[in-house]
Amino acid sequence: MSDHDVTQRSGEFAPPVPLWRRDEIRIAVAILVFSGWVFWMTTTFARVPPRLSPGLMPHEFPQFLLYVLLGLTALMVVQGLAHPAERPRTPLPWVTWVSAVIVVLFLAVMEIDLFLAFAVFFIALALLWGERRWQWVVAVGVVMPAIIFFGFDHILEVRFPRGLLTSLYYD
Repeated sequence: MSDHDVTQRSGEFAPPVPLWRRDEIRIAVAILVFSGWVFWMTTTFARVPPRLSPGLMPHEFPQFLLYVLLGLTALMVVQGLAHPAERPRTPLPWVTWVSAVIVVLFLAVMEIDLFLAFAVFFIALALLWGERRWQWVVAVGVVMPAIIFFGFDHILEVRFPRGLLTSLYYD
């Protein structure tokens, strides 16, 4: 038997974990299903003739992100199969669950303004993850959304939906 057929723990041999029960496979399948659904959604975006669109087409950026996600998923599966994780795993720390709540908060604030949501998101995560220097927290909450906005608006020529802050800039 090869090292991949059994796992040695404390001098005892455990039976191999079936492929469909491996965490990296189940996570990869969930990511593939999600990516397929999002990719299908991008096919419903209105198509703009290339002559009328100087920047990215509406469907191109989300599809690019999906390709990156799928590449990282493939890397995760390859690494997971090459180096199986030890069992049992410990539960996720509380900070993980609070981070997930902050992502949901981001989606709620995004309805008001995308860049206000970025600011709240960056500040909340910096504080949650232990940053206590207020000058850095504020810099991340103000500078990062500004870099994202001006990078997309001026370099990629992507116009953002109107919101509380974007309306001030666009008007």
